[in-house]
Parts: sequence; C-alpha cells; structure tokens
Amino acid sequence: MFGEYIRTHKTSFFLIVLLIVGLLGYGIYIAVSRAGKEAVQVYLLPGDAVLTANNERLGPGTVYLTPGQYEIKASKDGFESYNQTITIDSPNIREIDIALQPQSEEAKKWAADNQELYLAYEGRAGKRANQEGEEFSKKNPVTSKLPVDTFLYSIGYRADTSDPSGNSIIITISALEGYRRAALDRFRSLGYDPTDYTIEFTNYKNPFSHE
Repeated sequence: MFGEYIRTHKTSFFLIVLLIVGLLGYGIYIAVSRAGKEAVQVYLLPGDAVLTANNERLGPGTVYLTPGQYEIKASKDGFESYNQTITIDSPNIREIDIALQPQSEEAKKWAADNQELYLAYEGRAGKRANQEGEEFSKKNPVTSKLPVDTFLYSIGYRADTSDPSGNSIIITISALEGYRRAALDRFRSLGYDPTDYTIEFTNYKNPFSHE
C-alpha cells in the first residue's frame, strides 16, 4: 500500500525528500559555520551606518564571532566616527552597541526625529554598566574590602590596562620602605594572598638603586 502511494504521489514525495535533505544540509552548514564562535548582539544607530569588526562588515542583529580582540569601527556621513578595541569572551557576555553622535545639521535633525532610539540606547548602556560592575566585583572580590587607609600606609587598587577585558586589577600600596611588610600583612589579614596579585608600590625607594 505504501509503495502504491509513493508511485501515485511520486512528485510530491520526491519534493518532500528534497526539502528534508535541504533542511538537514542547512542545519549542518549553520552548525559548522558557527562552531567555536559566540553569539554577539549588535545594535547600531543609525542602522545604515558602516560597521566593521577587524575590517569585516557587520550589521544590526545577531552575529557570530570567534572569541578574541576586535577593532570596531563605525561611520556615517554627518556623524562622529567610532573606533574602539573590544574583547569577545567565551562564553560571550558582550554586546556591540553603538550610537553615533550627530554633527551635521541633517544628522542632528535625524537624531531629534529618532530620540526614542537614543533613549533605548541609554537604557541598555545603564543596564550594561550594572552588569559589568557586578562581573568586576565577582572576579575581584578583594575590591569590596579596599581601600584600607592608615597613618602608616594605604592599600588600594587600579585597573590593569594590559588586560583589554577591564576585569583585572593591580593592588597599589603606598608606604615607606619600613612599612611595606605591615601593609602586606594587613592585606593577608583580609583573606587574600599577595602573591596572587600584581602589586605596585609607591613612596618606596629601591635599595638597589644608587640614585
């Protein structure tokens, strides 16, 4: 009975098979092309601005990028150009969200007519700032106990500019030479090992220096 049905509806059956094979092939292509890449949500104002990541053209929506550093550029006539280096992490927690600022009168009129888009951008920026602050604190819990200030020394921190993710810190200790050990002991008392951090001393004279 099934064979008779196939003979009677040969064309329809053949088209169904082709459709199934095509869908499977497309699914495999998508899986292979996105392997090892992270989904990144791209927002762009104006939407027809030219946006590139390491010279590869991108558009608004979801794109898939291999984790690593990217030089992001965006431009459109009448608007201030944008250029920044970002790091796409794995798993990805980053969006590319760019709102070009108008310069020409025509661009200013466009921005005024699309204020709701810029307000949405500001809302996303505020949400990201909160998320990034939480992520920074999670990766650097010691920051919740700093700074420490005494009459003999102070212990603080600053961002490690060598880390493009912005999530690394350098511990800063301001102390005269004789009080460095006391500062380090205080740091240990906070529950952290100084050898796990890059530490920068100020107001300290190197004993091997002849200056």
